[in-house]
Amino acid sequence: AFVLGLITNSSYLDSALHRGVRNEVTRNLSRVRLVNLFGDGIKDQEENVFDIRQGVAVCLGTTLGPAVTPSVFSCDLRGSRTDKYEALAGLDIGDSSRFAEISPSPPYRYFLPLQNSDEYLTFPSIGQILPLTSTCIKTLRDDLATGTSPEELKEKIEFFRDPSTSIQQVRERFGVKDVVQWKVEPARRAVRGIELDEYLVLYQARPFDYRWMFYHDAIVGSPRKAVMRNLTQTENLALIVNRKVRTGECAHFWVTSRICVSELISSADNSNCFPLLVVPEEGGLGFSDDVRPNIDARFLKRLSEELRLEQMASGMPKGVQPRDVFGYIYAVFYSATYRKRYADSLLVDLPRLPLPGSLEVFRDLARLGRDLIALHLLESPNPDGHIATLVGSGGVRVEKVSYADETIWLDKAQTRGFKGVPEDVWDFRVGSYQVCMKWLKDRQAKGGRNPRPGRVLTERDIDHYQEIIVALSETIRMMNEVDEAIESRGGWPGAFHVRGLPWAA
Repeated sequence: AFVLGLITNSSYLDSALHRGVRNEVTRNLSRVRLVNLFGDGIKDQEENVFDIRQGVAVCLGTTLGPAVTPSVFSCDLRGSRTDKYEALAGLDIGDSSRFAEISPSPPYRYFLPLQNSDEYLTFPSIGQILPLTSTCIKTLRDDLATGTSPEELKEKIEFFRDPSTSIQQVRERFGVKDVVQWKVEPARRAVRGIELDEYLVLYQARPFDYRWMFYHDAIVGSPRKAVMRNLTQTENLALIVNRKVRTGECAHFWVTSRICVSELISSADNSNCFPLLVVPEEGGLGFSDDVRPNIDARFLKRLSEELRLEQMASGMPKGVQPRDVFGYIYAVFYSATYRKRYADSLLVDLPRLPLPGSLEVFRDLARLGRDLIALHLLESPNPDGHIATLVGSGGVRVEKVSYADETIWLDKAQTRGFKGVPEDVWDFRVGSYQVCMKWLKDRQAKGGRNPRPGRVLTERDIDHYQEIIVALSETIRMMNEVDEAIESRGGWPGAFHVRGLPWAA
């Protein structure tokens, strides 16, 4: 028998990459006591017990022989550094009231008290349902690769590739420098003599925020073409989610019809892209036999069984289209109850999806999901028009964004802004972004070493922003409809099919 005590980085508690570490801990130790002291500079932003930005955890373990069934207990200590020191000084590891027993379940064996995890693990992961995926694009040099208009972007690339422009001028303007994987002069040579218009692509930068990218391998650091080529035309859709969430509660779900970047729904973690359709290497989408759904055959077989529908030669259940499946997925992920019920599990890995318990559940949620998708792509016109009114006079420059009295103000004096915006719309978040604020903040005046004036919103910008406000208001209403539809069909988990074994088993 021996006793082990370690104070280490806490990432092994909930990182999917460290499942082997957790397996070895439970295989070699009979009793494990874990104390999570938090303090991750991005994830929880609590005061650390040391002067570092990595979260900290204490692991205490003993071995009592092979006949003893392993047990794992966890204790969370939050607060200031002083509070944590005092709590540690008085902590009795034998006090069962301070430690919660956890059951590290395969395949990941997280050292976390995950609510409803046994139920949740019977669902397939979105990565098992939509197998073609990657993280989204990383330009690695936004100032060069992206712009707000085709004209601005073409001017940048012309300057970059012009032989009369010195490398020093390029470095100073775009903040680029030679690294192992990319060098300025070879990149300049690679884009000389090519037709620029062929590489100008509209992309999604943030929720409701579209910009332009020079989508060329010599300019974009990680183009992710195996996945992104499926989104070069707007007939396709892609689900955007995060594998791991380190900021607040999980609201990290979005849809796009464009190529997109890793910061789309989170500034802290890379976003993952799951296209609905896989298109041929050559040619567009159209209605070619070569276009196939990016939906796993095993999942489609199970779905056909649960819906009691004949499975067609294409693999799809009879009468069900790929967009119906996509709509069902999206509606489930926009259930507030789903997000709350599985909150702990949603923070540590790709989301999992329950299979519908009946055809009626599937049809209800597929319809609501399609409506949500139309809202988030701004394809759903509001018959009642805008709900916010632009107040004040003069130009609409984004000087300083604030919110008060149901008005989103654009200037310091609070004389110009959008009036009639409910607080829940202003507060609504997608991923780590407060959407109404983020769209304007990216256009707000900036001081410091690289100052810029606030952008003057055009009539199209104003109309677009008012459409965002409507879309968020409708999203809040429809999230309630999703939960009501689920409740009317048996609620959680009754409306869904929950099997006794993890999907991966």
